[in-house]
Amino acid sequence: MYIIKSESKNPDYNKTFEISNLEDLFNESPIHEEYLIDFPLSKLYKDMDFNLFVFKPIKDDDFIILYSNKRLYNYIDTDISCYTAGRSLKELFYEKDYLNHYKRYYDFFYNGEDNDVLFKLYDGDDLLFAGHEVCIRQDDYLFVYVKNETEDYLTYKIDTKVFEDSTFPIIFIDSKFEITKANQRFLNEFDFNLNELNDYGISNLIESFTSQKCDIKNFNNALRLIFKKSMPVIDGEIQIRVKDNSEKWFNVHMKLVNKDLIQVAFDEITDLKTTEKIAHYFRKFFYELEGLETEVAFLSFFDGYFHLTNEIFSFLEIPENPDLLISRKNILWDYIIPEDQKYIKSIIPDMYNNNFKSILIFRVRTAKNNIHYLKTTIGHFKEDNKNIYSGFIQNVTSEYTKSEKIDNLEKNLNKITSTSNVGIVTYKNKKFYYTPEIFNILDIQSNNYISDTDLFRPLIINEDINSFVNLINSLTPSHPREHKKSTILTKQNNTKIIDNVIEGNFSHDGNLIDYVCYVRDITKEELNQREAIELQEKLTIIKESNNFVIAEYKNGKYSFNKELYNILEIEPGEYDDKDNLIEYFSIPNSDYDEPKTLDELTVDNNNFKNIWTIKTPNNNVKFLESYVESKFDENGKLCSYVSFTQEITDKVKRENELKQLSEERKLLLQEVHHRIKNNLQLISSFLHLDSRYYKNNPEYVINKSENRIETMALAHEQVYQSDNLSHINLKILLKSTISYLFHKYKSFNIKTHLDIDDVYFNMDNAIPFILLSNELVFNTIRHAFPDNQEGNLFINLRSLDENFVLKIWDDGVGLPDGFDIFSSPSLGFLIIRRLTSQLEGKLEVLDNVDGFGVKLSIPK
Repeated sequence: MYIIKSESKNPDYNKTFEISNLEDLFNESPIHEEYLIDFPLSKLYKDMDFNLFVFKPIKDDDFIILYSNKRLYNYIDTDISCYTAGRSLKELFYEKDYLNHYKRYYDFFYNGEDNDVLFKLYDGDDLLFAGHEVCIRQDDYLFVYVKNETEDYLTYKIDTKVFEDSTFPIIFIDSKFEITKANQRFLNEFDFNLNELNDYGISNLIESFTSQKCDIKNFNNALRLIFKKSMPVIDGEIQIRVKDNSEKWFNVHMKLVNKDLIQVAFDEITDLKTTEKIAHYFRKFFYELEGLETEVAFLSFFDGYFHLTNEIFSFLEIPENPDLLISRKNILWDYIIPEDQKYIKSIIPDMYNNNFKSILIFRVRTAKNNIHYLKTTIGHFKEDNKNIYSGFIQNVTSEYTKSEKIDNLEKNLNKITSTSNVGIVTYKNKKFYYTPEIFNILDIQSNNYISDTDLFRPLIINEDINSFVNLINSLTPSHPREHKKSTILTKQNNTKIIDNVIEGNFSHDGNLIDYVCYVRDITKEELNQREAIELQEKLTIIKESNNFVIAEYKNGKYSFNKELYNILEIEPGEYDDKDNLIEYFSIPNSDYDEPKTLDELTVDNNNFKNIWTIKTPNNNVKFLESYVESKFDENGKLCSYVSFTQEITDKVKRENELKQLSEERKLLLQEVHHRIKNNLQLISSFLHLDSRYYKNNPEYVINKSENRIETMALAHEQVYQSDNLSHINLKILLKSTISYLFHKYKSFNIKTHLDIDDVYFNMDNAIPFILLSNELVFNTIRHAFPDNQEGNLFINLRSLDENFVLKIWDDGVGLPDGFDIFSSPSLGFLIIRRLTSQLEGKLEVLDNVDGFGVKLSIPK
């Protein structure tokens, strides 16, 4: 069924009717022979691009058709130009003038009424013809011109579909700078409806606008230039305030659709701009970080949000939560102790008025109830009349704890001097000054309290000499005090442990002038402390033992509690009590030192610790840890010992599992490094080929290399996030690569259609596969749609029974006639052929596509 419509500003001419046969539009009517003439200029009119009728008024207010060309009624089998010539308009359309032809022509010819009409002919829902009719009177002739606008309306229909389905926000703006249409993605993104946008004005929402290739700083000026056709296309960067009063950044592509309409497409880059802004402010402080060895968290505050980095979680000893890193509330505040909160509140007004750096040191109580000292270096800047605060936070807990301990030590030095063996060494003017207590500590008899040499250095044991020297060398103007324990061997062959507290005095230019060292003999208390620690370790072993074995040896016989028999899976009494059952069931194990025996015990070394590997009668291998304490008689003969033993099989298994996991991680890393090396060699080969083919275009070579490196980087990123090199998801990798290429080249004119299965390749196949896909997609972006024409790119990946099948095609201009991709010397197709060969695949050209496409089959 055919549908014919006429649309006009005059409601009398708006008509719609249906007809099953187009030939029924006309009546059979007589020919008026007197008007059958060879109309002047008919040969010229015959070749015109538009449709034409020529009428002449006759009696009875009728019109005779003198001429018509063949273009308007191509869909009717009858030769209309011959059939209508010489026939009356009234007779031809008698009772069939569904579109008011006669009335329109009469009103125009005799009354001069405007009768422009748009005709549309449909076959069902398919538009066959759209034409704009214009009438012109010249002398006694009426010329009716119909311009064919079918292609324009079909294009508009496609554009409308693309507009509504686009993943990018898109709007149309008319010459009055009002938005005439916005797709749903735009309305969702900005949370305004169309009336709200126009009431407020799009330009009033724009905070800033900058074009990419020309110096245009105003969005309305860009619109004016496009409407004037001075610049038909403008790309730029725009900052817009949306309904919730937050700001978003977009790349925009503006183009002229017709003389009264501009299309604007948006691509959001808010996250990128936020990252750049944070990096900008952090760079202002990077020079402060030089030489720092402590962990640093970065902090910034702008646009009402606090921005922090992951290190803050370890400072506060809380679980990592990315949602807390960007927030309107500073998560630090709840952990700062109340006294320091008051201090910070008191100095905040000064910070707001200060355009330079401020340093705060405050305490926090962590989630684990520990007190940490945090040092915050923060700067205040203004940009675009906005306050920006950025800087970094250091955890200086160890530094402040050490300083407090030294301060406490200094406060008690006088008390120590009066109650302990304390001496003082002063170094000044290249001479050492000693108090008498120093000579007592060093076992030296001397009355010479001034010397050119350091009396301590020759007596320091080898293990401590470097730390003793570094004790003095580590003094700085900012850290003038240090504390260190050292061991000396006096000339009387006595070993002593000394405690050194040293304080330096520095000049204005930072040079060490002199220092004072307080020396105390702490040998006895240190030995007592070590014995206490050793005893505590033994008690801890007993305390932590669960179901431990107690073994005793006395009068040549061994006795064990029942736990040993449970471990050895035997019954008491099955073996002789003269046998050490642990030694009896032990087996060699190269992973541990050979267990010590009772024969190795001496009066001076009366204890030891062993790791035993045993094998029970049921062939179960177990691990035991033993601690042995012995007693000797007055003649130095072993008389008894006590042994505490615990099974540690589960602990050993866990340690071995962790060791195995570590080895597997090393192998994985080695494998990745090997593939990185291979991929770098591949990049080198590509660079060599590109530079040979494009030796006069280095920028193109660099650009192509950047594409390939980024593509490989996306593949490696998947590897680092996976424990298995044989599982790289090509669906994720393809989407990432295509997104990268389209954003890099701003290919807003091309719509992608992805239909991709979850297919997994190993690294060896994933790299050539994604590079081959990169070449094909880049070929579409670069060549398929010249002059920024709009079009489509289709990618289909399937896992079939025997093959993986990749299809990539477009509806662009296609390849030149006679072009053969399998013999072409083009570098792009040379690379595609080589990568296909590397994958052992089969490459075919798709014949059933509008543009150009290929099919790649890769055997499983």
